[in-house]
Amino acid sequence: MNTDFGSVFSRAWNITWKHKILWIFGFFTALISGSNGSYGNNFNYRFGRGDTPRYYGQLPPEIKSIVDWANQLDWGTIVAYISIALTLMCALWVVFVILGIIGRGGLIGGIVKADSDGAVSFREAWALGRRYFWRLLAVMVLEFLTMLAAVFVILLPVIILAVIPFVCCLGIPLAVVVLAGFLFLSLYFYYVQLAIASEDLSLTAAFGKAFNVLRDRIVPSFVIGLILFIVNIGIFLATAILFVPSMGLLFAAFWPMIFEMGTLNMGLLYAAIIVGLVTLPVVWLIESVVETWRTAVWTLAYKQFSRSVPPAQPPAAL
Repeated sequence: MNTDFGSVFSRAWNITWKHKILWIFGFFTALISGSNGSYGNNFNYRFGRGDTPRYYGQLPPEIKSIVDWANQLDWGTIVAYISIALTLMCALWVVFVILGIIGRGGLIGGIVKADSDGAVSFREAWALGRRYFWRLLAVMVLEFLTMLAAVFVILLPVIILAVIPFVCCLGIPLAVVVLAGFLFLSLYFYYVQLAIASEDLSLTAAFGKAFNVLRDRIVPSFVIGLILFIVNIGIFLATAILFVPSMGLLFAAFWPMIFEMGTLNMGLLYAAIIVGLVTLPVVWLIESVVETWRTAVWTLAYKQFSRSVPPAQPPAAL
């Protein structure tokens, strides 16, 4: 069975553009698709004129007052502020994960409904997202644990082999094979989610159906993944360009201070913040639309691929 890539991509865009209500679920899905972060800067750094002799005198009064206030904090207050901040970040992360999983289930289910019925509402997509929530959560947890185990059991030894000079010729090809394996696993778990949210399968049935589909359609699956990867690079570059004005204003604001030509330009700093805040919703909108389209591509491709695969178990009650 040949894959009609043009039909899949064009139909995905038609659904994305026609059913704009799905963009909300695309935004929710993007919360867990591309979210990452890092923490851990020094908490014991003390701001003050003794620590910043070069730049303190070039700071405007507004910033100096903040630096002086931070320098007067005792350890108890610092720990309290850090604890509050970490609690809020954890709570926000939990909310993002919940919305992201509901968004993914609602988006896949909504795309299937839009493709078959020609219409889908927010309430219908939200109900589908809630219906598949626990099964999708279980798949994501299993994926995380599998990937984590694979990193320690397979990837780290391969990396060690690859950097040893006398086995470099063997290690690099082996690393490529392992990378392909990780891509296969990632795509496999995503197909499991597609099986659940597009066919309402149980966990065991979804794992079996996804493996059969990916095994039989491995080449077109990787072709679609490669095309979407290239598109993602283009979208990333395009959205990065949108931040150029705010970054330029930010650099201009700090220019006099960096080169000791004057004080921090607060007017340009405020302008950079405002332009950045205006740019963020535009980037979020773009990412929501693109995420909706990406999910539509995979959902429609999975539907096309699964037609040649024998039916799985009946729908689950869970």
